[in-house]
Amino acid sequence: MRIALCNHRYFISGGPEKYLFKFKALAEERGNTVMPISVHSPENEKCEYEDYFFTSASKSGDAYFNPDDKSIATLAKSITRHFYSYEVYNKTRRFVEEQKPDVAYVLHYLNKISPAIIDSFINNDVPCVVRVSDFGSICPQAHLYAHGKICEECIERGYHRCIANRCVKGSLAASSVKVFAYYFNLLLRHRHRISAFIFPSLFTMEKYIRCGFPAEKCYHVPTMVESLADEPAISNSPDCILYVGRFVQEKGVHHLLEAYAGCKSGTLPLCLVGYMGKTNYEVSLKRDYGSIATFKDFTSGEELNEMYANASFVVVPSVWYDNQPNVLLEAALRSKMVVVPRHGCFTDLVEDGVTGLFYNPDDVVDLSKKIFWASNNADAVRAMGVNASKRVRELHSSESHFYRVMDIFNSVR
Repeated sequence: MRIALCNHRYFISGGPEKYLFKFKALAEERGNTVMPISVHSPENEKCEYEDYFFTSASKSGDAYFNPDDKSIATLAKSITRHFYSYEVYNKTRRFVEEQKPDVAYVLHYLNKISPAIIDSFINNDVPCVVRVSDFGSICPQAHLYAHGKICEECIERGYHRCIANRCVKGSLAASSVKVFAYYFNLLLRHRHRISAFIFPSLFTMEKYIRCGFPAEKCYHVPTMVESLADEPAISNSPDCILYVGRFVQEKGVHHLLEAYAGCKSGTLPLCLVGYMGKTNYEVSLKRDYGSIATFKDFTSGEELNEMYANASFVVVPSVWYDNQPNVLLEAALRSKMVVVPRHGCFTDLVEDGVTGLFYNPDDVVDLSKKIFWASNNADAVRAMGVNASKRVRELHSSESHFYRVMDIFNSVR
């Protein structure tokens, strides 16, 4: 099968990109042709299809939002990416004519690529399957999270509430653009024209169906672990607590650090992996807590495996509902139990006291207690990690995931 694989980044910056490259490798190993489409960036991996990639909205070509780049050209291109980009439509049409994909598998496209990519595939008789890994199609802010807390006002009272509350960057203008783009996307009727939606999280899928997405097009396909061949990483003398992920507010890194600062003496050292130092949020966290925790740059491969091996347990302190974060599965694969909030996708994925520990959402004191307890109950923590490993290997096999996705592809062709 010839598969167009679409995402706004073609380098690893988080879970969706890890998934992209894992899926691409699995598909190619089994004789399929995978043809990536993305946005040009100096950080991209090399790709033979990059002539079809779209220009970046940023003058510098940076894939990340640059608040200092306020040129008219950048703002204009950003607007077209939110609403409709004819560059994207025409390049995708040329890609379809020349490469003749059988199906398009679309990951992140809203705001950075443009809904035009969906139109271009469908209008040229290529069925689209979209993998949903956030709430961007039911929440203009994309996370059902605003002003430091879970927010479902748009679902309950209408999407105009995003403007009233200035949910996007605290800005009336940015919030208005997101809301008007959202309503424009509704007019395109993509939720009815897209052939299938794949949800890693059952919790997320249920939210989308509640918001009017056709239930018959929604499929819950748990995401895959990176490998089932690796032996679980178990250290006889684990020496730290580990956080792995992006340093953004919705991931709750500030809650973790505040909770850790309140822990009693005897708590294991804390190591945070994924620091990039590109935002005020990141810089302020390191300034305020750099003396009590270790901040490490994003890493992967053997170096990350070693960090997991030396960790006693992993904390995933998301303050938003999240959507089956990869770190949860990576930790379980390596026999590490997790400490997570009792909300969102975590209630589907973690069994309290069996594969991990819940703490009350937004309760820094409770999180602090759970961290201290886990630091001082190594045998129980190790047992929960073994349970987590067994569970993830049963439910998140890369083989079963891949063939489930391929079954969906075949059903829409």
